[in-house]
Amino acid sequence: MFWLCQAACGWCLVGLLVSGTPLYGAHASQRPVDVVTSGKEVELLRSDLQRQWSRHFGRFQKHFLGSDLSQFVRRTQLQTVYEVRDGVKVHGFSEQQLDQRGNPLGLKNARRAAEALYYNLKALGRDVTIKSRQIPQIDLCVQTDSGQLYRVDAETGRDHWSRSVGRERRTYVPAVGNEQYIAAINGSQLTLLETATGQVVWQRNMQGIPATMPVFAPRHVCVLCTNGGLECYALDDQSASMKTMFSYGDVTAKPVVTPASICWPTRLGLLYGASPTADGFYYRVEVRDPVWGSAAYQAPNRIFFVTERGDVLAIHDGRGDLIWKLPTGHSVRQSPVVIDKTLYVSTEFGGLYSVDSASGSVRWNTGGVRQFVAANEHHVYALTSTGQLAKLAAQSGEVLQRIQLPRQSFVPVNYLSDRIFVISPSGGMECWREPNYHWPMLHDPLPPPEDPARKKQDNGSKSKPSSLENDPADSRPSDTEPAASGDKSENPNAVDDPVFVE
Repeated sequence: MFWLCQAACGWCLVGLLVSGTPLYGAHASQRPVDVVTSGKEVELLRSDLQRQWSRHFGRFQKHFLGSDLSQFVRRTQLQTVYEVRDGVKVHGFSEQQLDQRGNPLGLKNARRAAEALYYNLKALGRDVTIKSRQIPQIDLCVQTDSGQLYRVDAETGRDHWSRSVGRERRTYVPAVGNEQYIAAINGSQLTLLETATGQVVWQRNMQGIPATMPVFAPRHVCVLCTNGGLECYALDDQSASMKTMFSYGDVTAKPVVTPASICWPTRLGLLYGASPTADGFYYRVEVRDPVWGSAAYQAPNRIFFVTERGDVLAIHDGRGDLIWKLPTGHSVRQSPVVIDKTLYVSTEFGGLYSVDSASGSVRWNTGGVRQFVAANEHHVYALTSTGQLAKLAAQSGEVLQRIQLPRQSFVPVNYLSDRIFVISPSGGMECWREPNYHWPMLHDPLPPPEDPARKKQDNGSKSKPSSLENDPADSRPSDTEPAASGDKSENPNAVDDPVFVE
């Protein structure tokens, strides 16, 4: 009887603390969603993928659908997640999850809900484990044809805030963000906003016509223009004059900011490397063949880019020295993608190449694939030449599944995590994931650029992130100790307490 009463109380506590809409796998909006129709729902289930969230924004412009997905990680904003694993089934409870009143659970209530479920399953004789994780905040920047900018939680689809950044139907490029700021362009107007609140810091009228999305250097926000000029605006001083560095040739690919340089290619076959403080050029590499895609960076000092005729080049960041060269023999107009020690190159007609980033040797080549989409440690997802989403084995490149996508949908490249985003021109967006990947798998090799002026002030001490200051989690037991006292002299009715395992 005692076990039955405890199980009933456990389920009641979980129900009271957690709202009917769970954190993971939730629909972020009740508005109509046109990305995956009811007919495609069965196709999604058969593919071993599940919908993380779906929602509707305003209508997107066509060139937005052909751009990179604008994501960024706020590594100082960590959320604690409690994971209750019952065999292969996993239940997640987060401090940011909403309760029945629509308020965040908070750390203590999320832990109480996880422990209640643990005790309930334990009472039923299940083999249950529980552990805690700290996950950084991942955000999306979404800009619509109406001039509205959204900062969206990439794991739940919920808005942090939204704000108008310009007039309706003006041409725009995707906004970009980091820990402190978000930069958005509407027409020729560049707007800098605070990431946390969405408040406008300053607005500047650009001299050139923006060609790509902005990028953040340590002290500047930089925009590459159609005339080949890189316009750099000071982040903390609106009155400071703009710095401009000019390159030769048309540009279509956004710059890449590394700890050593800002680099970008042109259609004349030139790759430029400039100072991260916008003070001049470090190097210029000539390949005499158009380069359409952005460069890819691998720490600590390696940059990869691909020419139109299919030559994959690895050069030293900061010096521009050639490390290795791989000719594929097929035209390439997309950016290479680096994940861990693998470089993925999508060709026009030669399929997808998996290349060892250290040596330049080809691991595998899968034909009929035209665009890399996302990857985790076991699988690679890519678009086929017929518009299907293909699931490939990461080790061999073998096609395991083909998933039919909705008509006119767009699937952008996700450089940052394993999530798959599907977008429709009318404003629908969905996030898909594999069932076993409840938490995002991050593979961003590039830490936030460091300000050289502040580097000297760093004394080497590791301070606690501001988001965890005075956090109630400080008073909880360690992850390797029981969550509560197991002394039955103090609590005669106590059962075995959950152990938070690593």
